[in-house]
Amino acid sequence: MRLLILGGTQFLGRAIARHACAAGHDVTCAARGVAGAIADGALFVRVDRDEPNGLAPLAGQEFDAVVDVSRHPGQVRRAVAALKPRAAHWTFVSTVSVYADNSTPGQQAAADRSEG
Repeated sequence: MRLLILGGTQFLGRAIARHACAAGHDVTCAARGVAGAIADGALFVRVDRDEPNGLAPLAGQEFDAVVDVSRHPGQVRRAVAALKPRAAHWTFVSTVSVYADNSTPGQQAAADRSEG
């Protein structure tokens, strides 16, 4: 399977990429590349989903499935509009609830969730 992970360099995206690569799938991780390394065996494509044409580096590519782990609805809408004709299946997993407190900038996924 040819799999695109939108954001595959940290937390859930990286875990999905690692698992898919281990299962023998052709994995592309599209991200800014500032959060961490991609899974061994995955292809990294630098994109900036905050830019209007930020997914242009994926132009012409087709995927059997897309896994989108964004927490920003605007990014998701733009990605679906740009990639829907070239993706057979789309899975969206919102990571908005990963953090204990969204008012604290720069949190890591391992932030204390015991409060809140």
